[in-house]
Amino acid sequence: MPRVDIQKEKVGHEPLVSVIIAAKDEGDHIQKTIYSLLKQHYSNLEIILVNDRSVDHTQEMINGFTGDPRIKAIHVCSLPIGWMGKNHALYQG
Repeated sequence: MPRVDIQKEKVGHEPLVSVIIAAKDEGDHIQKTIYSLLKQHYSNLEIILVNDRSVDHTQEMINGFTGDPRIKAIHVCSLPIGWMGKNHALYQG
């Protein structure tokens, strides 16, 4: 069987990888997590940050990164009837 050269088979770019982070009251930790993701060498990365009804400074920390085109911020204000917190946050992402 002939060996396939993956570099020659590339169609132009890496597939999009989406990372969804649901955060509730993670203002003291979320910045380190986001910086770690932004340092990755994978070029086609989308980071979806879901603020799950935080009452600390998580929203402000997330908003500080929204100028980066790889980052999308979603702020959940309330839960629909029958939903649990993290499940709903991930569904929103």
